[in-house]
Amino acid sequence: MIRMLLYYGGIGAAILIGVNLLTLLVMGIPGPEEYATGEIVGYSAIVVALAVSIYLGVRDYRRKQGGGRISFGKAWLVGVVVTELPALAFAAYHLLYVKVIDPDFTQKYMDYQTESARASMTAEAFQAFQATMEAQSALATNVALQSLVMYATVLAIGVGISFLLAFVMAFLLKGRGEAA
Repeated sequence: MIRMLLYYGGIGAAILIGVNLLTLLVMGIPGPEEYATGEIVGYSAIVVALAVSIYLGVRDYRRKQGGGRISFGKAWLVGVVVTELPALAFAAYHLLYVKVIDPDFTQKYMDYQTESARASMTAEAFQAFQATMEAQSALATNVALQSLVMYATVLAIGVGISFLLAFVMAFLLKGRGEAA
C-alpha cells in the first residue's frame, strides 16, 4: 500500500512541480504584472495534480484491495495520504524558489499586495491594512513559515478533493466495479 501511495503521490507531485517549472521556463521569473495570472495557474495546477493523483490512487486501491468497492472513510483516507507527497514537494519547491530562483520574490509580492490594496481601498482602510502588514512583516518574510503555509494550502485542497472523490467513488460509483 505504501508503494501505491508513493506512486500516486509522486504523480501528483510531478504534475504540480512540472507545471510550475514549465511555467517558469516559458514565462521566466514573473513580475508583479503576472502575479494574478500566476495565482490562477498555480491553484489550477494544484487542483488538477491532486484530482488526478487522488482519483487514480483511490481507484487503484478500490480495484486491488476492495474488490471493486471502497468505503467512504477508506477512500477519503487514501486520498489524504496521496496528498501528502505533493504537499511536501510543493513546500520544498517554494523554499527553493524563494531562496534560489527568485530571492526577491517575498519583497516584490508584499509590494504588489500593498499597491493593490492602495488602489482598491479608502485611505482609512489602507492605513489599517498597512499597519497590519507592518506588524506581520516578520512573519510574512519568514521563508520557513511561507513553505509551511504552502504545504498547508496544498494539504487543505487535497483534503477537500479527497472528500469529494471519496463521496463519488464510495456512493455514486458504488457497485460499478471497474467502470470508473
